[in-house]
Amino acid sequence: FFFFNDTATTEIYTLSLHDALPILEAEPIMRFDNCAGINLEQIEIEARDRKGIFIHQCRKVCIEGGKLQGCCSVACKAEESDIAIASSVFTQNHCAEGVIQVSDGLLNIENSILEDNPVQDNLIYNINSNVKCNNVFVKGGGFKQISNQVIGQGVHVVKDCN
Repeated sequence: FFFFNDTATTEIYTLSLHDALPILEAEPIMRFDNCAGINLEQIEIEARDRKGIFIHQCRKVCIEGGKLQGCCSVACKAEESDIAIASSVFTQNHCAEGVIQVSDGLLNIENSILEDNPVQDNLIYNINSNVKCNNVFVKGGGFKQISNQVIGQGVHVVKDCN
């Protein structure tokens, strides 16, 4: 323990070592900032309790044939970006914030599988964003709803997720 004696008062402040050290959040596996376009094909990410992909202010991002597994917090987070996900699998992601989170952007997801993601609330969490789905299959989980907004046609829940 560290002891601090404030001479202006008679109080003694006690801080533990935990209080003195900053808490650092783990960086995501992949991070992209302020880019015109990204094309990620056939990527496999096993994050092991880290964030998967973080995308910020990128005009066009395409993820095709990807597999994201074991991410925490969020598997794919896009802020102020347009993102297209095709033929991809998101599995066993322990994401309190949603497996895919989009804010102030556009998400187009098709021919993809969201499988066994123990999410508390929303599988896809969108804030001020448009989300379009086509042939998205949802298997397992524990989430309450697929999105915090209506996300359109083409979402197939394969088994009861409650």
